[in-house]
Amino acid sequence: MSSLTFNEIVAGNFPVIATRTLAASASARPAGLVLGKVTEGGLYAAYDNTKNDGTETARAILLKDVPAGDSSVQAAVLLSGLVVRSSLTGLDAAGETELADRGIHMDSES
Repeated sequence: MSSLTFNEIVAGNFPVIATRTLAASASARPAGLVLGKVTEGGLYAAYDNTKNDGTETARAILLKDVPAGDSSVQAAVLLSGLVVRSSLTGLDAAGETELADRGIHMDSES
């Protein structure tokens, strides 16, 4: 798993960063992962527009690598700001639109 730094992900001067709880996962989650929010329980998990559990809506960007684990974990996420598109994992056109609606915009110049 590559480890991106905050400055490799965030391209703007106005990020809104918060701590959110990630659901347990059998897979490691890389920095730059697009996140959705599970409707039942409100935990964040990898965005997946094929699901129908809340994670089908992109809501945030994970800012640091999180290892696999059997328990939920607190993590820093970006809720608003300008990001480097190429640093993101799991982004599709629908997710990009949803993130833009929430104030997370892509900087393709970086």
